[in-house]
Amino acid sequence: MKDSKDIWIDSLVSTDFVYLGLTSEAAFNRALAVKAARQAIGYAIDYDGIKNSLLAGSAVRPVTFLPVGTNGSTEELTREIGFRQDLDKAKKLLAEAGFPNGFEFDLQYGNGAITGTSFQVLAQKLQSDLARVSIVAKLAPLDQVTFRTNCTTYKATSALTFWNPPAIESELWAAATVERVAKRVHWVPPDDVVKLVHRAAAESDKQKQIEMWKEYQQIMVDQANLIVLFQPIYQIGVRRSIKAFPLTAAGWQVEMFGTQPA
Repeated sequence: MKDSKDIWIDSLVSTDFVYLGLTSEAAFNRALAVKAARQAIGYAIDYDGIKNSLLAGSAVRPVTFLPVGTNGSTEELTREIGFRQDLDKAKKLLAEAGFPNGFEFDLQYGNGAITGTSFQVLAQKLQSDLARVSIVAKLAPLDQVTFRTNCTTYKATSALTFWNPPAIESELWAAATVERVAKRVHWVPPDDVVKLVHRAAAESDKQKQIEMWKEYQQIMVDQANLIVLFQPIYQIGVRRSIKAFPLTAAGWQVEMFGTQPA
């Protein structure tokens, strides 16, 4: 499409992201109840392969639930403190967790797609990645209604899904991870972590806020219940008869009121 003389490509980094939620409930999965086993999953994933092979490079990746572009979230910080592919580290974590030969878990996801990639294909990629360290992801596709019901009623062992913001506000993302989304993965956040999120959101000093958000993100990586896989860059083909097509990252794709003919 980009080679068409009648089409131009508009693109913008979204504030949506796709993540893998992992339970802490031993009754659901004995291995996932161990933090080191969840961390092993985080280090066994080929994030660059997802970005380059499945998304044609059209994505970035935040540390956790704060999208790249918001205060305190950058790709540089992801490289510094976020998960990255490290199979040796994943194997060491499995041994530390008491599962040196790996383990298996059900990987639930809804039948659907995001940014041109189906959740089925993404789940198969994760399954292949994790198999390299003897973690068996048993694919469990569901219709979207059943899948969402399982997630919101705390019945999912794991969930491959997306997050879409209603507005640009860091507290909306971060507070969810220590409140309703924490319940979905059966994690009870310590009071000081919950307070940190709300203090960071209210902090008026930008540099202090960045430091507080970094502390929060380090905690989330260590806890390893929510592993963000990518944050898509949306690309829209626009006819050259249209001059202005203002994309937005504010939870919807375009401000139609601002479109203009050429």
